[in-house]
Amino acid sequence: MKYLSFALILLFSFTACIGKKKHYATLTSQEMKMDALRRGQIQKVRRELNSVRDSLRRYEIETATKTGSISTLETLRLEMDRKNKELEEKLENLNLQSSSQQKNLDKEITGKEAEITQLKSKIASIRSLIDAQQVELGTLTGDLREKMLPYPPNKFEIISSRASMSLDINEELLFQKSSVSKLSDDGIILIQNVANLLNNYPAVNIEVIGHTDDGKPRTGYKDNWMISTVRSVGVINVLTENGVTPNQITAAGKGEYAPKKSNSSPEGQSENRRIEIRFTPAQQVLAQKIKQVIE
Repeated sequence: MKYLSFALILLFSFTACIGKKKHYATLTSQEMKMDALRRGQIQKVRRELNSVRDSLRRYEIETATKTGSISTLETLRLEMDRKNKELEEKLENLNLQSSSQQKNLDKEITGKEAEITQLKSKIASIRSLIDAQQVELGTLTGDLREKMLPYPPNKFEIISSRASMSLDINEELLFQKSSVSKLSDDGIILIQNVANLLNNYPAVNIEVIGHTDDGKPRTGYKDNWMISTVRSVGVINVLTENGVTPNQITAAGKGEYAPKKSNSSPEGQSENRRIEIRFTPAQQVLAQKIKQVIE
């Protein structure tokens, strides 16, 4: 009887020990599963953050070539960098949480994923705005080429880039031979046609720049600066009289200091006497649209 009692005690102790081990193993397994889930979710957020960084880098490379847009986009880039740093700091804090805080962690991760998605959406929207601006400039270029088809191709030139486009018109197409600054009838018609086209592009800035050769100015004009500026204003008067908004236009005169060709020959001097009409997207319009995306 004594041995039986002792055996029962041993058996009970052994069974209890096994039960505790199983219970401890079960708890450890659950904690490991929760910890693995937490780590997996954190890695998912980290991958999303890396994706946003890559998008921002690509976005900066694309916009760096758009010189007319850099100044308005710089503030946005800095703001997005700041938000990314905040996400990284919050993610680091999440790593310190224990598995017992898993529900709160899930909520935080969901919030960060939403922020990342929002940032990506804003980047895509801004890229679309810039692309649309380039399309408008390209459309204007094509329309101008069509307007200039009736004129001799050696008397004008259309030069386009990603940031701007310009129409160079030789003086022979615009001004009277007997006058330094008075437009001819054909010249007025040409500028009127350009004005009618520009009325369809209210979001484009226009700079009218007069150019001369290096010859001595005629009597009545102090220097070539004055001649080039007077010619520029003459063209602008026709543009505004035909509907182009004055706020879109800037007058400028470069005199003899921005020649296309050498002034050493009569042919070169002739090409240098010209009016340049330069077109660029209106930065204030782009800035307003970007502001609406950010807010």
